[in-house]
Formats: sequence, C-alpha cells, structure tokens
Amino acid sequence: APDAVRRPMACTIITFILALATRLINKDRITREGRWADQHFYRGEGLTGKTLGSIGVGNIGHEMFLMAKPFGMRHLGCDPRLRPEDVADVDVELVDMDTLLTESDFVSISVPLSEQTRHLIGERELNLMKPTAYLINTSRGPVVDEQALIRILQSRRIRGAGLDVFEQEPVDADNPLLKMDNVVVAPHSLCHTDEYYMQTWRGRLRQVARIGRGEIPEHVVNREVLEKPELQAKLERLQRR
Repeated sequence: APDAVRRPMACTIITFILALATRLINKDRITREGRWADQHFYRGEGLTGKTLGSIGVGNIGHEMFLMAKPFGMRHLGCDPRLRPEDVADVDVELVDMDTLLTESDFVSISVPLSEQTRHLIGERELNLMKPTAYLINTSRGPVVDEQALIRILQSRRIRGAGLDVFEQEPVDADNPLLKMDNVVVAPHSLCHTDEYYMQTWRGRLRQVARIGRGEIPEHVVNREVLEKPELQAKLERLQRR
C-alpha cells in the first residue's frame, strides 16, 4: 500500500541526509577505535541554506520534502508528471534533471525501475554534480550505473553517497562501495520499521475486506483486469451475499 511505505521511505532519505551531513558513521568508528582527537578531521556541515533535490516527487518524494521543511533548505524537484501547483505545499521548484544535478547539495532518487530509468544516473549525470554534493539512492540499484558511481566516489569527484540499494543484491562483500569512508550503506531495508509492517498489513487486510464486500480494491496496478467479465461477476456475487 502506498501509504504504508511513504513515511518510512521518507524517513530513510532523511536518515541518510543527516548521517552524511554530520559524518555520523566516521565519528562512530573513531569513537569505538579510541581516536577521540581525530574528531577534528570529520567536521560536519549544516543543512540550512543548502539545496535538496529529488529526482521523482511522488508520494515518497513529497513526504520527504515535508519532513525536510524545518531544515530551511531550498527544494528542487524533477518530475515531468507534475505541475508547480502539485508541489507548492512543500515549496518545491520543478526543474529539469541537469539543473537539479548541477545545483543540489543532496540529490535523492525516488523513481521506479523501468527500461527508461535503468542507468538514469550515469557518468555524465554524476559529473554534473557539485564536488561537495551527496547522492542518495533508496529506489532501485540499477537506476544508477554503479561502476560509474564507484569511479566518481574513488576520485572524490563528489563528496559521498548514501545507498540502500545496489545493482546486485545481496551486495558482494568485495564491492568497493563497502570499503569507502564517504559512503553510508544499508541492506535495502532501512525503511523496515514497526510502522512500515503495521501499515502494510493493515493496508492488505483493508483490501481483502473491500473485495469481500464486492468492492474494487484500491491502488490496482494492472487496472485492465477490472474490465474482465469474470471478475465483475464475482464482485457482483459478493455484493449480494
């Protein structure tokens, strides 16, 4: 159910933003290793006045911008389906992808994987980003050309990345991304919270109840099936029970 995943996924993006901006993983490591004095080498950065861009501003992107409002950031969105009035409530300026990549300090990806979005972010796109910018991918691994991202990060062409997804999952233990100190990673599960599971099961049970009453379930993806006579007849029988 879209409502079940919206808030947990938005929280995932915000978590990456905060972890990257504060150098949380680096500071956790040096504290555990007894390197207290090294804190001066891992200074974080504030968010106020920075630019947050989202490639894709659907349910998740919209919720993410809503959560980010108190940070005082500029909001950029790239989504050809939307009109300015669709995102006015979260102060998003709609721009083309090149502009978003060029001007954003944090670039978040929230698009589904399709033939059109496979390797949507490659060498050219990554080279458009600021050298101080971060890339955050919580959508699907193949949306980003992983080998290009590895090269860009190894050369410090961008400052870092937050990745909940990879081109190959489970990710190979030898993947260079896992050895970089400017990358925060998670095993495609950062949104798996009690809230996520509770809302998911509530949503499923709600749709089962709708069908039991002979009603069309919400959020049908393959809507062409709704026109099939056998389904319509079954729903009519359930309505008469």
